[in-house]
Amino acid sequence: MLARPRRSAPVAGALLLAAALTACGSGDSDDDSGTAGNGIPSEVVVLDQAQVDEAVLSPQNLGPGFTVDDDDPNDDPEAEDEDSTGLGCLAAVDDDLDQSAAKAEASYVAATELETPAISSGVSSYDSLDDVTERFERLRAALADCEQIDVTEDGATFTLEVEHDEETSAEEVDEQLNISAIGSASAEGLELPVAIRLSAARIDNDVVFLSRFDLGADGGELEPYTAAAIGRLLAVLDGTTPSDETVVDDAPGGAGETA
Repeated sequence: MLARPRRSAPVAGALLLAAALTACGSGDSDDDSGTAGNGIPSEVVVLDQAQVDEAVLSPQNLGPGFTVDDDDPNDDPEAEDEDSTGLGCLAAVDDDLDQSAAKAEASYVAATELETPAISSGVSSYDSLDDVTERFERLRAALADCEQIDVTEDGATFTLEVEHDEETSAEEVDEQLNISAIGSASAEGLELPVAIRLSAARIDNDVVFLSRFDLGADGGELEPYTAAAIGRLLAVLDGTTPSDETVVDDAPGGAGETA
């Protein structure tokens, strides 16, 4: 049976991609004018660890049809040695995730045997607005000619059609990039439809990133989760408590399903 891939480079890379796309370095800037290249003031307020922890989607946001994903690659001593660049044309983006001043991530899977959909929510706060906006530009350049992924990793072959847009999920968002990679995964003579969706949304120097992995034709929607994650970040920025209201519980057997 072809279950939800774990540790496979294409899927692991996809779940980290949104964060990687918006990661920033901490090098010195040549611009001493006090503004970023786009005219936005370069002085930023960096969130602390407690704040980014509060900003990611909570278990209550996902609902009873999901459980916390305890398959954390950070707990795998061999994870750092694995190739995480098996995403074809999407691998052009660096995965320097450790450059943010503060970051948090929470991952959830459906409470089913296949553990799909799988949804990951992350928040990163950076100390340089220039670097964050530069990463978004690099992603746009990487996506310009990225239309298809055809890779084989760990005995599984992924054939995916890639599309992207920049529709924002809230008016407070400065820029947002949404990516979908839809197609099939095959292994040991079994082929199943696969859908991967990613979103990265920037508000000043803070970025929320969401990913969703589905086994199923076209998969489900990521946007409601993205909107909820943005809402949580805005609440933290405003000094208020984020909402734990369940967003969309579309896992099989979850509370969101009706007969």
